[in-house]
Amino acid sequence: WDAYCLDVVEIDSAVIRIARKHFYVDEVSELRPGTLRCIEGDGRSYVEQYRGDRYDCIVLDAFSGCEPVESLATVEFAREAKRVLAAGGAVLANVVSADAASFSTAFETVYAMPCEDDPLAVEDNYLLVATDTDVVPDGAMVFDDEFLGTPLYDAEL
Repeated sequence: WDAYCLDVVEIDSAVIRIARKHFYVDEVSELRPGTLRCIEGDGRSYVEQYRGDRYDCIVLDAFSGCEPVESLATVEFAREAKRVLAAGGAVLANVVSADAASFSTAFETVYAMPCEDDPLAVEDNYLLVATDTDVVPDGAMVFDDEFLGTPLYDAEL
């Protein structure tokens, strides 16, 4: 446990305050100093500027309303995410299909895992996995070129 650290980057200070108050963030930080860091900032900027130890995993769950944050779904961001990952690392993203095309330009393997159905959800939810390993678990939906669609580039934002 002591060798692991979780960095959480959140752009909204109110979300950090709520997490500190209701999700025991401060208590975890006191029990295991240095293992959980809440960083107020933009996730894209954080990744672009990051020069520390490599991460094993990057988890994206960033939305503006019901839409994923586009700046975290571009080819350029996918390349930056890959740069900060350790060998065998992965990006996990709560996404819609548009992100798969962008991440497939930077990673060898991109697939989606269906998440548990929410009876109140408007559409199905999937966890995108982008990695350079060739391990694909049972039940994964591997994207083919026809399904991937068109990658999103920064210049299109």
